[in-house]
Amino acid sequence: MRSGSVKGIVKEGVTGGIAASLISAILVLIFAVICRLTAPSDLVMQLINQVIKCVSIFVGVYLMIKTAQHGFLKGLVGGAVFFLVSLTVFLILGGEPSFGSILLDIAIALINGTLTGVLAVNKKRIAKA
Repeated sequence: MRSGSVKGIVKEGVTGGIAASLISAILVLIFAVICRLTAPSDLVMQLINQVIKCVSIFVGVYLMIKTAQHGFLKGLVGGAVFFLVSLTVFLILGGEPSFGSILLDIAIALINGTLTGVLAVNKKRIAKA
């Protein structure tokens, strides 16, 4: 792998992770307004938060992958960046995550990012053909 391709992989992965983080922030703010109006249970809030993470990673990584190669790595990088950004923001806001929640979040981010990356490059390959 040439250094240029590594740079491209990292660039597309990082932009995907940052885009996913921004999408997540917007969706969380919308959900916060809904929570103020409806007062859902803790279980519902946890489930919706996981759905927000998955949707954000999918959309962010999918939209930021431009070339039809190395989707696995681009998605993995995107998921890792999303996890690091979301964990950093959570800690800055005074959150105290448990070890289990960190493991769950990193697993969701990496698996979702990787699968999305693979899907995105294959979709782009099919569109080219």
